[in-house]
Amino acid sequence: MATISTKDELNNLPMLLGTSNYPLWIKRMEGYLAHKKLDSVLANDPGLDPAAGVREQLRESAYIIGTKLSDRIYNGTVRGTANTNGYELWTKIKRMYGRGTTHNNQRAIARWNQLCYNGDLTIFIEQVESCLAQFDAISFDLPEKTICGTIIAKIAKKRKGITDPLISNVELMENLDLLLETLRDIANYDDATHHKPNYAEKQATALSSNGRTRPPPKCKNGVDNPEASYSEENCWALHPEKRP
Repeated sequence: MATISTKDELNNLPMLLGTSNYPLWIKRMEGYLAHKKLDSVLANDPGLDPAAGVREQLRESAYIIGTKLSDRIYNGTVRGTANTNGYELWTKIKRMYGRGTTHNNQRAIARWNQLCYNGDLTIFIEQVESCLAQFDAISFDLPEKTICGTIIAKIAKKRKGITDPLISNVELMENLDLLLETLRDIANYDDATHHKPNYAEKQATALSSNGRTRPPPKCKNGVDNPEASYSEENCWALHPEKRP
């Protein structure tokens, strides 16, 4: 089985450009550095005279982190021993971009407040998750119930048919992951049907009640059901000759 080289692995990691992509960058880097078994050396101050093995890990981690910094950030961050001390470099970057400073908090809150649903549920969910990642990056905590309520309120301005059934489900309104999964199910249906609101709203009711999507109503006994998902002209009950 072929192994992936460190160079190829690094090519798959994002470059830190600044505050805008720090939440994604820090998650990807934490995962990769843990994969390389360098996370512990970055979490503990090595002191002035670390052992030889630790010094090697500090150099390797500094190299990896440095390769994923833009030139602007590298020039402003890598000074002195930070070039060969991963702990020092990592700590400095997290202090610059990951602290819950007044500026960082206000920036994250403003972005969250400006978030709005413009009709595409898939894009909206992606924007929500991006905002939540920014909160997580600066350790800014909001109660799940508050986040769920805000998400529903933003969608309700344009699609109350979806949100009304969800509001009545207490579990959904207090479990962020479950709410996002439910909204993603509805978004997937929207994408597959090019957004047919009436049926998507019925699906929201089904998902909020038992987590399953009920099948669309059908015609039977030679009578057309107006709530069926297909048009009258394609109804087999009225036009049996069209049945395959």
